[in-house]
Amino acid sequence: MLEPVAALEGHDDRVWDVAWNAERNLLASCGADKTIRIVAFSSSSARDFQNVERIATGHRRTVRSIAWTPNGRTLAAASFDSTISVWEYSADEKLWECSATLEGHETEVKRVAFNRDGTLLATCGRDKSVWVWEVHEDADFECLSVQMEHSQDVKAVAWHPTHDVLASASYDDSIRLYLDDPADDWYSFTTLTEHQSTVWDIAFSPCGRFLASVSDDLTIRIWRTDDRNLRVWTCVTVLSDAHSRPIYSIAWTKGPDWDPHAGRRGRIASAAGDGRVNVWDVTWQDSDENKAPPETLLIARLEEAHGVCDVNTVRWCPRPGAEDLLATAGDDGAVRVWKLTKRIRDEGPR
Repeated sequence: MLEPVAALEGHDDRVWDVAWNAERNLLASCGADKTIRIVAFSSSSARDFQNVERIATGHRRTVRSIAWTPNGRTLAAASFDSTISVWEYSADEKLWECSATLEGHETEVKRVAFNRDGTLLATCGRDKSVWVWEVHEDADFECLSVQMEHSQDVKAVAWHPTHDVLASASYDDSIRLYLDDPADDWYSFTTLTEHQSTVWDIAFSPCGRFLASVSDDLTIRIWRTDDRNLRVWTCVTVLSDAHSRPIYSIAWTKGPDWDPHAGRRGRIASAAGDGRVNVWDVTWQDSDENKAPPETLLIARLEEAHGVCDVNTVRWCPRPGAEDLLATAGDDGAVRVWKLTKRIRDEGPR
């Protein structure tokens, strides 16, 4: 089950996104009130959450998405005002300062994501584009590529955990994957088209062999690659009874019992417009002969996580000792933190 840990209020409107810091005990959130809020939590109990910062971003419209660099020192924020702001903490001034503003999108920016070492930033937006930025020292960002492969609004971008492979999800019902051609430009090398409506979110597994996606078609799909070059992806699992309204968010984590040698691929969590949050164990036995789909076991289901309001985002905590924590953001203007405890007993493999 999912046990409530904290209800973090303070935003004046709906909360769109949350992001855990991988190096420090910090949780950031953003929303329609154009602000970013940062809370700190105790490393000993992972329960004592304290507000430490409210950043008035200066964005003219909603802040839709935020992402930390892997080293935890920089925070990027995407806004509906078509810009991305980059924030760093000044020890001298004891406050967060905007170190860069990235321009180029023609309209709403929907998502930001840093790659595995923080050297690349991906952004996407309503203008149907996916941008790749190179991150230099002194908060200098250089646009490396603008991809216009989608025919509609691009809702999400996500980086592969071990390779510079980028995935994007769109209102055009598709997922695209991209690679860098050293001799030319980034390019889309495959398109995944089995969803029947808007793809809202995507998440790679920690091992990088799987990709999970969620959609307006009320399905969660897990895609697998058996290709060492990551060129070919196949849908191997469809979860079709997890939610009753559009599924907005998906997150994948190692979990505390991560063991890739035994085939465990961690846990996924989903959140949707029906107010529900689900958690599954996902396992896979690696062998050249084994082509069976991964096994998914529902271990927790939470109804009305934010009352009668939509749940916009769910994200796992990456901090050691707090891997069973997840945070959700909702239309009720709150961030809620939950702890995964014992499994439910009335659900089996599906």
